Amino acid sequence: TIVFGTGDGGYVNLTNNFYDITNTSKPPARRWHAAAYSSSKDKIILFGGSGAGDSPLSDTWIYNPQTEQWSQKSPSVPPSARFGHIMVSSGTNKAILFGGYGASGYLNDTWEYNFDTDNWTEVITVSSPSVLAYSCAAYDSDNNKIILFGGRSVDGTIQSSTTWIYHINGSSWTKGAYGPSSRKDAGACYDTENKKFLISCGEGDGVNNYLSDTWAYDYATNGWTNRIPSANPSPARSEAEMFYDSRNNRS
Repeated sequence: TIVFGTGDGGYVNLTNNFYDITNTSKPPARRWHAAAYSSSKDKIILFGGSGAGDSPLSDTWIYNPQTEQWSQKSPSVPPSARFGHIMVSSGTNKAILFGGYGASGYLNDTWEYNFDTDNWTEVITVSSPSVLAYSCAAYDSDNNKIILFGGRSVDGTIQSSTTWIYHINGSSWTKGAYGPSSRKDAGACYDTENKKFLISCGEGDGVNNYLSDTWAYDYATNGWTNRIPSANPSPARSEAEMFYDSRNNRS
């Protein structure tokens, strides 16, 4: 697992130990950026975020785990500067980016990054979620879909409770079932063993309304299930990350 967020990089191996990665070249410090790992290319892409003075960024960086080095790319037409967007690897040589918040406000554009050409292409979809930032998403490898949930679409304290499905083959969005309460900044991952999209925690409507519940979405049935584990994350939180550990079958 690679960790980045303040200009520093770190790696945790299977013995649960972090060690610092000192790079001669690395992304400047930022927050609310998005990153995705391409298993087919064994590379991590990082785009955008909020930089100094909370200004939105539009730079593209690639991390190579084999060399432990970052390299900045110069695509001809990148997405506009933004933070709070989602980015998910599509299981091929591409990563999908959606939404976020930029100079013009909340966004709902969809972009595709090609690891082979190091270029971005905007995807013109027939339908699309409304403008959203701070959503959560993951790649459903069994159905070749990207599942997106929640987010914020207006300034203030109102969050979204909508589920959206991105169909990679058709480059289109469709709406899924309702289930969890509205929230932003939830953690999400895809459980390959049980074929479920999982979310946990986040911030609900209101001020400092932090959550600790866990939900599972099944694309095959288009249904959500409220999971009630023996213990929930404590304290309740938002802006947490979730990853699926396929070796030990846990999130």
